[in-house]
Amino acid sequence: MIHKSKCVLLLALLVCVALADEENDMKTKQIRVEVENDLPSGHDVTVHCKSKDDDLGVNIVAPNHIYSIGFCI
Repeated sequence: MIHKSKCVLLLALLVCVALADEENDMKTKQIRVEVENDLPSGHDVTVHCKSKDDDLGVNIVAPNHIYSIGFCI
C-alpha cells in the first residue's frame, strides 16, 4: 500500500511540473526579426542589435543576404 501511495504522489508531482512548465511556455512569446538587404545600390547594410541585457554587436548584411535573430518576450 505504501508503494502505491508513493507512485500516486510521484505521478501527481510530475503532472504539476508538466503543467507549470506548460504555463511558463504560454507566457513567453517568440519573436523573429529578419533584415534583408535588397538595396538596388548593392551596398552592405550595417545592423546593430542590442537590448538592456544583451548586445549582439554589429553585423554586416551583404547584398541579397538576410540577417535573422530570434528572441523571447
